[in-house]
Amino acid sequence: RLRFPNTRVSSFAPDAEGMPEYAVRNGPPALQPASNEIEARSPACSKTQAVILPAMEEQATVEHLAQLAKPRLMDLLKLKIAHIYDPTPGNANSTVVVDDCEIRLTLLRTAQPYKDINRFVADDKVMGYIVNPGLLPIAKAISQDIRGQRRLVTRKLESREGGHSAIAHMDGFGVKIMMYFDTVADETQIVWECLYGVS
Repeated sequence: RLRFPNTRVSSFAPDAEGMPEYAVRNGPPALQPASNEIEARSPACSKTQAVILPAMEEQATVEHLAQLAKPRLMDLLKLKIAHIYDPTPGNANSTVVVDDCEIRLTLLRTAQPYKDINRFVADDKVMGYIVNPGLLPIAKAISQDIRGQRRLVTRKLESREGGHSAIAHMDGFGVKIMMYFDTVADETQIVWECLYGVS
């Protein structure tokens, strides 16, 4: 059973599986594409001085996370409906047309802070302390939304201009992973975003 005792997330009630509690913040008004944000706090935080990864190591780390995360997400979702991936970059205000059906896309976002990121990127800790806390809110939200639906559509997320994050995209699924150092909070942030819709 996976447990993340200090994780603070927003959007869904806990279940018997010990999943974290989530809460969704309402996005734009009706008839606008949904833009729900979920913010997570990781057990990785401590009061010690932050350790910063060099930029090249940050990029290699997020690319490694994307490779590890794809099979784990597929295992969590256990999809029994069709999945359509749109490789053209989009955002929360975008739509996708499939079989003459316009599907509005939802942006889901989780963020995990780490004081000493080096402690958690080790092979024996990366799944439990980085990948699972990042993916569980995404898998939970998608699993609820696909109930009674015929298809899941995900889309590659566009990269924001002017950012200083290391960015990697999950292959064949609309998930983007970003890593950057927050100088105000004095910690490394790992952000997971997923752009998806159902019909």
